[in-house]
Amino acid sequence: MTVTKRRFTRRNGGIAVLAAGTLVASTVATAAAQPPFSDVDPDTRPHGEAIYELAERGIMQGRTDGRFDVGGTLTRAQLASVVVRAAGLPPSDARPFDDVPEFDHTDNIAAAYEAGLVQGYRDGTFRPHAHITRDQVAAVLHRWFSPDAVDGEDRFTDLAGSVHADEINALADLGIALGFDDGTFRPRRDLRRDQAASFVWRTVRHVEGLDQATSQGVTHHTTIDVRGVSSINVMEQGGTEYMVAFGTAMGLRVYDLTDPLDPQEVGAVELDELRLDDDDYDLDADDAEGTFWSAESLNIDKDRQVAFLSRDPRAFQNPQPTGVAGFYVIDLSDVTAPEVVLFHEVPAGHTATCVNDCDYLWSGGPATAAYQPDEWIGRPIFVTDVRDLTNITTFEEPVDTGRYRGATDYAHDVQVDQAGVAWVSGRGGVRGYWTDGIHPDPTNDGLPREATAWDPVPFAGGEVGEYNDPDDPSRMFGAIHNSERPIDGAGDRLLTDSERPRRPGLADGAGGDWATGDLLYVTDENFSAPCSEAGKFYIASIEGAKDGQGWYDEDADPETEPGFALEQVGVWSVADKEGSALDVAPITCSAHYFQLRDGIAAGAWYTQGFRFLDVSDPTDPIQVAYFRPEGGNAFMPMWHDDVIYAGDSVLGIHVLTLDEDAEAAMQTRAEVLAPRLSGAQLTSAQQVTASLQPDEVYGWSCALPAPTES
Repeated sequence: MTVTKRRFTRRNGGIAVLAAGTLVASTVATAAAQPPFSDVDPDTRPHGEAIYELAERGIMQGRTDGRFDVGGTLTRAQLASVVVRAAGLPPSDARPFDDVPEFDHTDNIAAAYEAGLVQGYRDGTFRPHAHITRDQVAAVLHRWFSPDAVDGEDRFTDLAGSVHADEINALADLGIALGFDDGTFRPRRDLRRDQAASFVWRTVRHVEGLDQATSQGVTHHTTIDVRGVSSINVMEQGGTEYMVAFGTAMGLRVYDLTDPLDPQEVGAVELDELRLDDDDYDLDADDAEGTFWSAESLNIDKDRQVAFLSRDPRAFQNPQPTGVAGFYVIDLSDVTAPEVVLFHEVPAGHTATCVNDCDYLWSGGPATAAYQPDEWIGRPIFVTDVRDLTNITTFEEPVDTGRYRGATDYAHDVQVDQAGVAWVSGRGGVRGYWTDGIHPDPTNDGLPREATAWDPVPFAGGEVGEYNDPDDPSRMFGAIHNSERPIDGAGDRLLTDSERPRRPGLADGAGGDWATGDLLYVTDENFSAPCSEAGKFYIASIEGAKDGQGWYDEDADPETEPGFALEQVGVWSVADKEGSALDVAPITCSAHYFQLRDGIAAGAWYTQGFRFLDVSDPTDPIQVAYFRPEGGNAFMPMWHDDVIYAGDSVLGIHVLTLDEDAEAAMQTRAEVLAPRLSGAQLTSAQQVTASLQPDEVYGWSCALPAPTES
């Protein structure tokens, strides 16, 4: 088996824009000392900053007498050299024009022509010594990165009849092409050298910004080209580590991580092997999209080398009220030939999580089945004994009932912390349970009793405060997607029985005024609200929440029960850290899965990509890096040592590491802000959003594919 990989580059502008990213890394590193131009003071001279910036990068040069010659004009040959250096293009030995002699600019003219940056005249000449005009410079710079076309009136009063009016207008909207105080652009006027420096420098800065629109503080190594990624885990076998991934349009895949930056596929379970007898769905005809969102969690029993893969009742386009839910058991003892051993039906199945070292599974969600009690709103947690895989038994009575102010509602997912507490996230907030040992039961006057997986002891929990407004239906009263509770590296349960293992680290601790383990990190999912109100990342304190406040009487009325809110410590959202008016266009900005490692929360934010937050100060989480690929749909990240495997349901599995810029931002606590979405990014985000629709019952949680016309 082979792995198809994709490497991300900026799409617009072809080779010239691609090379521009190289320019910044190479020319800055080799820049000479600031050149002394006798006729330029960079602090006071108009265009002085641009002149010196370009000179330091080797893009524009001065005269041999030490002057820059600010009032001199630029020739067509000189502009070709300037743009070739700016774009980082190699010189060319082609000779496309007969009138270009062998001189300093010959190879650069050829390179610019081959890249489509410059053109000749109808008579086949280039006229290298002719002065370059303002509109011609605009045309060349426009070809460098091909910005989106603009509509409406000309941005300057004198563009009527100009053959380059479209290019000038597009650059004007980006702040690159500037005119005169009287509203004119004067397109046919020769461009002075100092003006040319500012024109080019503004373009360089914009092209660098295009690169930052995709990422900052992140090194992208490769992308495994698979579809519908929904869960990832890591295991070890025979001294070799393997990544196991599942996707709703790819099935299960196993990758050798001998080189963790270049995973190699070694084994697979195809989607057809997961279809049950009653699944009336043509995988070939419908391109397998109907499994969405099966298997949001993929747990691996590292000792027995088996995977537990949850099955949502909507798998293979079955209806939610009557579809079969449960989990598959997949034998991974031979990673080159993983095998489906059995399927076990459970009354819940959106997620399934190991507890007590994979002796038991907790399955939860989604909305209720037709055969379940009418008073239920969503499915609670059902417990299955998987100690003996030949005799799997699901307990009849569920746990985590009454989670929504006394009503039994959607228990979405479970994460087990390093102390063994199982945290259940869903509508009504987050509630943690002891599943083994003797512990005081806060719901029974604090009397100690034995905790088991099928009869757990409540520990702590509650709603997230912002979500307690019953008049706002989009908030769903504390509908939490998933959570983590770091405990300063104590214990190693997350390495043995969590669906998203991570390396515990001391920096994960709460710090400040909070005791170890008193902080809970959570995300809620709400992709149907505007970006400013979409799902966010929260840090909450469970101090004062350990007396059973998050558990309610069975006869409580959710409409009148006040509920119990955890103390909100910190919050972060892309909405006010984006640099653009995100509420203008319908795009998904909700938080989804996240994972902590050494004080950094790696989070997925749908069309807003993967964000990396420094949470060392829990009252003020800040962004230190981001990866926002065009056309992507960020679903879940997983740390593996220093590597992040970022599951993107559209583009595949991105292999990422944080770089020195992210480290610098962490040390200085300087927040990194993503630039506004480019036109192409906004369009692709809208297209991804249009391909999804809210859950018909909950709206907020786990998008479904929108129906397509046949």
